[in-house]
Amino acid sequence: MDFCPHDFERFDLDNLAYEMVFADGWDFERLCEEAFGAAGDELQSEQSRNYIEMEENKRSIHYAVPGVDAVQHIILSEKRDDGMEMSGFQWIKSIFAQAKEESHSGNPEKKLVLTHRKDEDTEIDEFIDQNHNVIFSAWPCCPYCHNRLPMHWETAEDFAPVALMGPTGGGKTSFLYSALFDEWRSVDYLGKFKQDIQIYSAHAQEDETDTMYYSIVRAAREMCRDYGKCPQNTDKEHWIPPVFVVAECGEHRTIIGIYDNAGETLAKMNALKKRMVTMLQKRMFADIFLFTPESLNIHGKSAGEKGAAPAVRSLEGEVLTLEEQGRNQGTGKSVSAAQLLFQLPQGSNQSQEPAEEVDTTFQVYKALKNSRNAARQKVRMRKQMYFAGALIKSDLMEHMEGVADNDLYRCLFERARPAETISLETLGLRSSLVSQMIQELDLIDEQDISDITETYGGDSRDSVSWHCISALGCDAEMAGHLKGRYQPIRVAEPLVMVILKRFRDNGWLEEG
Repeated sequence: MDFCPHDFERFDLDNLAYEMVFADGWDFERLCEEAFGAAGDELQSEQSRNYIEMEENKRSIHYAVPGVDAVQHIILSEKRDDGMEMSGFQWIKSIFAQAKEESHSGNPEKKLVLTHRKDEDTEIDEFIDQNHNVIFSAWPCCPYCHNRLPMHWETAEDFAPVALMGPTGGGKTSFLYSALFDEWRSVDYLGKFKQDIQIYSAHAQEDETDTMYYSIVRAAREMCRDYGKCPQNTDKEHWIPPVFVVAECGEHRTIIGIYDNAGETLAKMNALKKRMVTMLQKRMFADIFLFTPESLNIHGKSAGEKGAAPAVRSLEGEVLTLEEQGRNQGTGKSVSAAQLLFQLPQGSNQSQEPAEEVDTTFQVYKALKNSRNAARQKVRMRKQMYFAGALIKSDLMEHMEGVADNDLYRCLFERARPAETISLETLGLRSSLVSQMIQELDLIDEQDISDITETYGGDSRDSVSWHCISALGCDAEMAGHLKGRYQPIRVAEPLVMVILKRFRDNGWLEEG
């Protein structure tokens, strides 16, 4: 693919940038001394280099080559304007090739001879010594923004960008961390695929030199454990780099980009101030909207009590923990939504002013819809996009009246690995069940559901799905610790649904 998944700028695949990552005990100076010879002296000259070592990782050092304007952290592979036809990366490879020829011809000059190869699993360029030890690898980067490209980017047939949508504190980052934890183990807990389908990370999992993704993996590991620590609110001042996933269907391969952004930015959707908003308007293949309990009708009444007066929430009110829920269940009674989600502590004053109103998922949805309409994306949105709506904290709903006493809905809250086979059809049946629960319990206004269906389902395709998931499976403090066991509920399901729909659109899924 010939564009950057970070900013969607097009580039020449023969004109990429590369990032050099050295093995332990190696750096650029040693490489120049032992392998490059006279060329190494030229590379190390002050006129031809300008680099900065990364403070936390001295092995990932990135240089400019002669004839190319120096950019810190990057070996630029721009077209040469100094009379040479080779790019910077090609030039370095040619040095090793020449050294190899000289060693075979009996040249007395002793130099380290490295052989270039492509790693079979990652397709990353590696340079190995005569003992097959990797001395350094070269990771392809966008020649403009200098971010690493996902693994398999050059050979993938397709790219599908997906946006995570929801208000501030709506669980977007927790959803992403829980889904990718332990090399996307969450996908395995959905069941066994009907076809030959593989879903795995497009980043190196334990590569400390990939500072962005490694920090995410580390934060996910901190969160995804009993009494783990939740992530801080997403940075609202800067563009958040996407996370990439490789999805293979038989011999076909696509890359999924997952774009997570601050709820404050999503609620305003000011394209003049935020370049990323323009990308959300024009580039996405699917939107995954996360609905917290506060965004549903259950937060002010018991499930099924249509038109009930909204309950006043104490400024000090807290959501019940799973232990408290269990005690209620042990008495043989169901817990109403108002009791479950907005229990007032003893001694609280119910006449207090309600807490400050926060943005809801529907406010974010309407902001995105209006911005796309203003950007004249309405037709494209109807014909090409998907909507996946996820009830993100469903563990707080499984003991509600109308849910706990309904055997039909029990399968929506299973935490164990199911025996069923995953297919677009089975996911569609579960989506229909979630949709039925939403309508039966009046969780979302019928008018809003119709608006979503009309917006995304303007053609004959099934473009809307609903999911009942939980990223954590227990209560948690905002940007604090989990209050119990980490036991997520089908957290990867919305993403897998989107992937299978992409396969279907590409004609990769077997019919019937």
